[in-house]
Amino acid sequence: MLSVLFVSLNILLMIILGLIVYLNSPKNPINRIFLLMTFFVVIWQACNFLEGGLFNLSVSSVLLRMDFMAAVFVGYFWHLFSVYFPTLKNNGYSKKLKYFNLALALIMAGLSYLTYYLLNAN
Repeated sequence: MLSVLFVSLNILLMIILGLIVYLNSPKNPINRIFLLMTFFVVIWQACNFLEGGLFNLSVSSVLLRMDFMAAVFVGYFWHLFSVYFPTLKNNGYSKKLKYFNLALALIMAGLSYLTYYLLNAN
């Protein structure tokens, strides 16, 4: 019961932090990146917490895959945030590299669901 309280409080604080940063300057791309990063951290944390407490194996399996998918996007948005923070200068980071990293993140996130669909196809 205490763990539910701590996880819920942490999720609520992450949502509040992301919204405060975003609402401080909604048009700033760095704030948008930070909001998306905190959004995926919340999904990651919630799925990670819920997958251990469920006795239904199929729901737990889906939550595990969502956990991995969210972790990939946390890493991607953390990388973008690290490149552009504190100023939005290019810092030698080309658009090709940005799109390559996004494509890589999408492929990795898709792979977290691939075995689920392959196993259920039979």
